[in-house]
Amino acid sequence: MISTERIQPNLVTVADMDAADAIDLIHEAQAYKAGKQAVLTAPAYAVNLFFENSTRTKTSFQMAQMKLGMNVLEFEAGTSSVKKGKASMTLLRQWNQSV
Repeated sequence: MISTERIQPNLVTVADMDAADAIDLIHEAQAYKAGKQAVLTAPAYAVNLFFENSTRTKTSFQMAQMKLGMNVLEFEAGTSSVKKGKASMTLLRQWNQSV
C-alpha cells in the first residue's frame, strides 16, 4: 500500500520533500498511470505558473489536473504582481498560506 498521507498537501518545491516522500510520490504516479482514479474528500485547487508562452504544456497540465478532479485557477504572469516586481517565491508562499 502506498503511503501518500505523508506527502505535503501544498507542495511548492521538491526541496521540502525527503527521499521517502519522493519515492511515495513516484509510486503514486505509477498507480495513476496504471489507471488509479482520484477520490477527493475536499475541494482541490491547482495553479500553474507559466512565465513563457507554452500553450501545449499549459493545456496538458490543465487536462491532467481536471482529470484528477482539481479546480484549475488561471495565472497570467504578464498581468500578475510578478510583473510589478514581486518575487515569485513570495507569491507562492502567500498562496500556500491561504489554502
